[in-house]
Amino acid sequence: MRRIINFRPFLLTAIFSILAVAMAIVYCSFSTLLGIILGVILSLIPIIFAIIYRKNTIKVVSFVLCFIVSIGTFFSTTGYVTSRNTVNYYEQEVEILGVVSEVVSHDENHSVVLDNLQIDGDKVGGKLCVRFSKEDKETKYFLNGDIISFIAQPITTTVSIEEGFSYGDVRYYAYTSINSVQVSIGQTSLRDKILYSLRKGYNEWLGEYGEIAYGIVTGDKGGIPNEFRNSYTISGIGHILAVSGLHIGFLMGVVLFVLRLLRVKQKVRPWICFCILLLYNLLVGFSFSIIRATIMFVVSYLAKLSGKENDRLNNLMLSTTIILCIFPLSIFDAGFLMSFGCMLSIVLFSDDFANGFIKIFGKRAEKFSSSLAVSVCAQLGVFPVLTYYFSSISIYSILSNLILLPLLNLIFVLVLSIGLLLLIFPFMGYVLWVLKYIFKGLDFFNYLVGLLPLSQIILYGTTFVFLLFPLYFLSSRYINFPKKWIAVLLSCIVCISAIFIDNIGFLSNNHICYTHAAYDVTTLVKTNDKNIVIGDFSAYSRIEESIVDARAHKIDSIYITYLTQSNAQFVCEFVEKYNVQSVYIREQADSMAVFTLVNNGIIPYFISSQTEVCEVIDNGEFIGYQYDKMLFTSYKTKLDKVDKLYLSTLDIVRAYTTTDTSDIKWALNFTKENEQESISAFDDTLIIDYKTLNFERI
Repeated sequence: MRRIINFRPFLLTAIFSILAVAMAIVYCSFSTLLGIILGVILSLIPIIFAIIYRKNTIKVVSFVLCFIVSIGTFFSTTGYVTSRNTVNYYEQEVEILGVVSEVVSHDENHSVVLDNLQIDGDKVGGKLCVRFSKEDKETKYFLNGDIISFIAQPITTTVSIEEGFSYGDVRYYAYTSINSVQVSIGQTSLRDKILYSLRKGYNEWLGEYGEIAYGIVTGDKGGIPNEFRNSYTISGIGHILAVSGLHIGFLMGVVLFVLRLLRVKQKVRPWICFCILLLYNLLVGFSFSIIRATIMFVVSYLAKLSGKENDRLNNLMLSTTIILCIFPLSIFDAGFLMSFGCMLSIVLFSDDFANGFIKIFGKRAEKFSSSLAVSVCAQLGVFPVLTYYFSSISIYSILSNLILLPLLNLIFVLVLSIGLLLLIFPFMGYVLWVLKYIFKGLDFFNYLVGLLPLSQIILYGTTFVFLLFPLYFLSSRYINFPKKWIAVLLSCIVCISAIFIDNIGFLSNNHICYTHAAYDVTTLVKTNDKNIVIGDFSAYSRIEESIVDARAHKIDSIYITYLTQSNAQFVCEFVEKYNVQSVYIREQADSMAVFTLVNNGIIPYFISSQTEVCEVIDNGEFIGYQYDKMLFTSYKTKLDKVDKLYLSTLDIVRAYTTTDTSDIKWALNFTKENEQESISAFDDTLIIDYKTLNFERI
């Protein structure tokens, strides 16, 4: 009898580890009893199969491993969630002291992450993220190891189904200004010193491309401006900015080439490779994708040296099992899922695709066919992740990677090697300086791709789209049954259904969508047949989240409260991405900012009495924009100076202020006049129907 699937031990352990994470989430978030029952059932299944196949040593050992993995993953998941949710709550401002462990400074996002926390004089577990305003750009001068203290009210966060599971130890957030922080120099680790020297060298010799070079080597995109991020994403080569298996492949390819060139003995080569891999993992901080790639390389390399068959699927599942056992919630991490999905698709389909392309292009194009197959498979693998986490796909990514992959390989190797040599030999900076022109060439390529029609398509995906991964597997050559076309057809149906269902938008026509009150006062309003955005346009990622939650594929018009040089470029990017038809500004807008819009082909309009959104002026001061019975204020608006009689005529006021007016607290939120209450939200989206005033959180 023909087997449907060949026995692979680590495919089983990976499946059991994923199921164990799911059971632990049921235990932590829904029902303790149900979670325990499901966990016991899951652990009994491999024991039963071990008894059934007791005469087969390999299978018995495999099922015992599944038992150990399921128990270990279940307890590690519940232990992490319990520990992560062990937080203190603070009702007022307290003294906060901690050691800087991470610095983010680009565009509107300026923040530092603190470790070794002391809050209100007590040591607490976890980390705290301090967020500054977009004007506080001095955060880039903080160094890891610096000790900072300030007074603020910590905001606690937990992980759950509602809040979203993620792997990270930031348990608190706080907001302050740079002038309120006291800084003292602390102890800096050797790794942080190396990273700081690398960053400094790249910025000194590469100028505006320095942060890109640093991101390519370390995966740290915190300093890369949105303009560069977006251009790399649209062209489909954004993966070069996130350290992944691609980087491990580049690095090990060069290392093995050099070792062969130097005629290093076969017995010594593995140890050199392993040491270099370990050092690189230490440098970039052991990201999930790097751990996965490292495990796969080590196993495949050892198999090659020992003359045994290299089973790529087994290797992938081994690395997945190890990662999930140690970092169980990594299954919710976008970087891990992209790395896993990309590699899974390549393992499942690349050989078949390559053979098909060889038949089309001929045997002379074998290398081209192989590269094209890998590029196509990679895009199939990341498709579910891109639609779920990023809500967009790049149409030309396959072509871009096919053309640029050799150049990206060269860039990574040169940037890493020259950057490290620069730490010892400063004159190597002149060699690094030459790379600036290669980056300029990439910029030009990204610019050309951006000019092409449909260079970026907005698509939204739900968790339903991840069913593609098991369907991919059923459609692959690893499954042996005659009616394979059924699985292929199901994959297509799931793909089309997931996209269609989640892209038809909300059935209700009249909603306001709002996200992250502590950052921005920009709001998306859905009318009967239009989507309009009103606000300051100061926080790119927050507005993006509102649009994703609203499932808006295009924006008909935007109304900008204050157009300045600092947000003009963002407005240009926003208009291009969402195909905005009309841009409305105030007559008092900054002239240079207006020139930036015009220079990018955007002709702004001044708001008049004939527009559906009108300008509100009180005592000669600009208050905000009014639409229907809603007032959308600016970050600068002081409501205590606004006419109380006028405010009483409104149903909703979207404000950013802590001023109390007639016992109504207008605090970073929507306010419902009728119920004398305020609705606040820091990390979720509020959808409020402005006809009924009913609301819900997402």
